[in-house]
Amino acid sequence: MAQTGIKGSKRCLQAYLSDDNKRKELEEKVCEIIRWAVKEIDWLGPKQSDDGWDWKELTGNAFWKAIEVNPKDTREFWPARGPHWDAIARLTLEDGSYRYVLFEAKANVQELKSRMRTKSDVSRKLIEGALERYTCSAPSYYYQTRNRIAHKRFIDEKKGMVYVKLCYLIFKNDMTHIETSEDEWLTALENEHRELGLDEGQAKELFNEICLDASWVSND
Repeated sequence: MAQTGIKGSKRCLQAYLSDDNKRKELEEKVCEIIRWAVKEIDWLGPKQSDDGWDWKELTGNAFWKAIEVNPKDTREFWPARGPHWDAIARLTLEDGSYRYVLFEAKANVQELKSRMRTKSDVSRKLIEGALERYTCSAPSYYYQTRNRIAHKRFIDEKKGMVYVKLCYLIFKNDMTHIETSEDEWLTALENEHRELGLDEGQAKELFNEICLDASWVSND
């Protein structure tokens, strides 16, 4: 069951995951865009159990361990606390191997923009080094997107380019906070790609985007 008292992308994501039919719809869309021979999808964070959903987001060492990367190998890449991922899914392929999808959920265009918040000079230096190495220069308000790109490219170096995929879960018509149409989303994403210095091919290489209707989601 989704948490009460929340709105926007967090509310929409929880509504989709906690509804069996909507979760199946989401998982089918994931398989369509990923184009791997997927046998099974397990949600690692948020995580489902017999007692319901644990909505805690994975971050830091818990994130690295979940995707089978040794946290010790990341110490010169990123601060230990790390970013919070909206959702992480492990895909078991037909050959028995694992792949991972890292999700960012967005329900209005303002959520595309954020700035670095760390107050630690040591952490800031480490983050800025990673962004410079793995991404192009871009406006500071695209900090979150750049750090996600940096994480994907770092993991690509460690595990191979087919090991993880980044996926935007774009919720249109969110009635719990700020309603945003699909056309508004398309324009906003095109602007983001341009300001990040990504052409169409580069954007498709880095991001998979799934647009989901959230008009049915309520605040209750």
